[in-house]
Amino acid sequence: MISLGMGSRSGSSWGERERTSGLPSPLIYSIMKAWAGRFGAAFFMDSGSSCGEIAGHAKAITSLSVRHQRPFRAISGSDDNSVVLHTAVPFKYDKMISTHSRFVRDVAYSPNGELFASVASDGKLFLYEGKDGEVKGEADRGGATSSLVSRYQEFAPS
Repeated sequence: MISLGMGSRSGSSWGERERTSGLPSPLIYSIMKAWAGRFGAAFFMDSGSSCGEIAGHAKAITSLSVRHQRPFRAISGSDDNSVVLHTAVPFKYDKMISTHSRFVRDVAYSPNGELFASVASDGKLFLYEGKDGEVKGEADRGGATSSLVSRYQEFAPS
């Protein structure tokens, strides 16, 4: 998965999306790449130099999103049922959030960076505080994720 700018919401192994308007720093041009495994890396697009790593998962990373307001953060979701919060720059592991009981399907920061969300195959959507990952809310559909993914796509940045 390659994440340009605001992050990728693709559920496939490789996805990309770009957003460049209204973002505050050269960090907006970073590339985050998660290989088909448990780790990834962040690079500055203009220079190609490394600006950190995406680590902390026991299984494949399924989604990434970047917060472009200070303090910068990144989140990743994985098949290990966890969401990992990364501090930046450079990006590095901060903490694991274990709110889900099944695969994390997607993660995204809100456009203003105050919140982020995760949705998983357990039928739950969680909202978290954007800076420290404190749980702010939860929605549960008892295992049915299709309607939660639809609502989540409205929350996620376009």
